[in-house]
Amino acid sequence: APWLGALVAVYFAWAGLALGSLLREGRRTLHAIEHGTLDEARTAVSMLVSRDTAQLDRPDLRRALAETLAENFNDGFVAPFFWLLLGGPAALWAYKAVSTMDSMWGYRTDRWRDLGRACARLDDVLAWLPARLAVFFLWLSAPLVLAGKGARGGPGGTHGGWQGFGPMARDARSMESPNAGWPMSAAAWLHGAPMGGPTPYFGAVKHKPVLGPRMDANGGCCTVANACDTASSSASASALACAPPPAWDAERLEGLLRHLRVAGLTAAVCLWAGTLLLRVLA
Repeated sequence: APWLGALVAVYFAWAGLALGSLLREGRRTLHAIEHGTLDEARTAVSMLVSRDTAQLDRPDLRRALAETLAENFNDGFVAPFFWLLLGGPAALWAYKAVSTMDSMWGYRTDRWRDLGRACARLDDVLAWLPARLAVFFLWLSAPLVLAGKGARGGPGGTHGGWQGFGPMARDARSMESPNAGWPMSAAAWLHGAPMGGPTPYFGAVKHKPVLGPRMDANGGCCTVANACDTASSSASASALACAPPPAWDAERLEGLLRHLRVAGLTAAVCLWAGTLLLRVLA
């Protein structure tokens, strides 16, 4: 029956959009970080990230949670929704399959090197446009949840807060992944707390680029991406001197969770409207 096919299509479309589960797991993990033992917090975060959490303290666990929430806003919702509208449930699940294979085999191992490289490159292509759209949706929805908290403008003048698309994009392009840095950089600048930096992976520490506001080598606070590269003189350092940018805490993470929910609704409305407009014009 036609209605049965439509019902199955709706089910598979709904099942492929993971924003609700991402936010539920995010809240559960945040509760473990704030109210559980350190071992419980490490275990909860390890279920969401690929890094080694065994030696992380609570501030590092909060940063890890913020990073995976921001990155998976695109991987778990914006990109699947984009491909759902473009090609239906089949396209959505094709993207999900590629993304899952990238997560499982995209790392450089001898056994799965060729398959992992192919899946990773294909995932980069399929998520390229959605990752950049995710930035727009985060920026567009920020005033609805961050009013008075630094959205687009930045609290207290020189540290934290949105500094424009240019600094955000320069930070995003500094990441090894061509896509992951975009929603992460947007979230870091909008919420006024840095992401990236030293990250442990399987016994080795990887020094990732820092996204968002951060301190330079001279103790100055860089509120614009690449300012750390130009603030080498003592005069420049003095001009940029300010309090260190705040770290991710429970309040900021709660704000990020609320922001992602509203940004998801914004993305759904914008993508649906864009699809309908294209069909009308076609």
